[in-house]
Amino acid sequence: MNVSWRTRIVGPLISATGLLVGSGAQAHHSYSEFDATQTVEIEGALVVLAWQNPHTHMEVRVLDASNRAVVWDVETGPVNSMRRQGAPLEAFKIGDVVKVAGWPSKRSANRLYATNLLGGGRELLFQTATPRWPGSVVTHSESFNNATSIPAAAGRVPTLFRVWVSDPARDPETRPGFLTRAQVSLTATAQKAVASFDPVTQSITSGCAPKGMPVLMGQPFPIELLDRGDTIVLNLEEYDARRTIHMTRAAQPDSEPSSPLGYSAGRWDGSTLVVETGRLDSPYFNSAGVPLGKSARTLERFTVSDDGLRLSYTLTVIDPETFTEPAQASRAWVAKDGEQLLPYDCKAPRY
Repeated sequence: MNVSWRTRIVGPLISATGLLVGSGAQAHHSYSEFDATQTVEIEGALVVLAWQNPHTHMEVRVLDASNRAVVWDVETGPVNSMRRQGAPLEAFKIGDVVKVAGWPSKRSANRLYATNLLGGGRELLFQTATPRWPGSVVTHSESFNNATSIPAAAGRVPTLFRVWVSDPARDPETRPGFLTRAQVSLTATAQKAVASFDPVTQSITSGCAPKGMPVLMGQPFPIELLDRGDTIVLNLEEYDARRTIHMTRAAQPDSEPSSPLGYSAGRWDGSTLVVETGRLDSPYFNSAGVPLGKSARTLERFTVSDDGLRLSYTLTVIDPETFTEPAQASRAWVAKDGEQLLPYDCKAPRY
């Protein structure tokens, strides 16, 4: 079912509250525009609804304390995460009266990031939210777990070439955003760049362009590795990104143009895939604003466990402009039977 749409109507005005209450939510670096220490609750007519990636967009028309019509811009998580959780997206329709609770924007009035959405007796939960309105049917709509698939069975021949997923509940090391957690030693120049980085007004992404290396490897959605003989293709669901790893050309040819994903050459070290990437034109090492120099190179190692159920990943970044010594980080993915990449079909965020 295709549940992505964007529709606008002139609907009824519903009296609303702008109740400000304390929240125990933790801020996330990807949502720095929003104040996760507070929660705003509104109720009104749903006049715009766009289930999309990377962020769902809604508009809710309410009446403020002065009985004036106010339209709230509401953002929340990607529709692919909701689809994987079996969220009843069809239950929410233009013109419905909905309740929304979420984090207020730090830079725009009447704008928030939804953590709870209630309509037609169904409550969707995003991030780490807990149920808010008694009596509703609750659906956890934003999670890395896939309710429709099960862990892969043990005893199979281990292979790199399959779909791998993030599943922090099953394996904490599969949490995305691993580069933000990495302990790195920065040069003086890099320290100044980080100090001047404003996550509210600056972004590591632009529209629907895929993130550059190595930030891309921290994405939360499934990845897939395919053996094409002379090349290995690494597909990443986020932004429909694709990396090509050349298995017959080890050198970094100067004739290759620089790009956000760079030029990758691979080789086998036993059963471990080793990938060296250069020719990078990517401004950031991570989403915290750590820069990446023009001469940066990466070394990656992909290793499948003996039972074939886990993919370990280590990354080394050599960049004298940014790091006083090579930066190192690691993460993992796990196997799940029946998993597949979904089309991302990005729609550029409004803000």
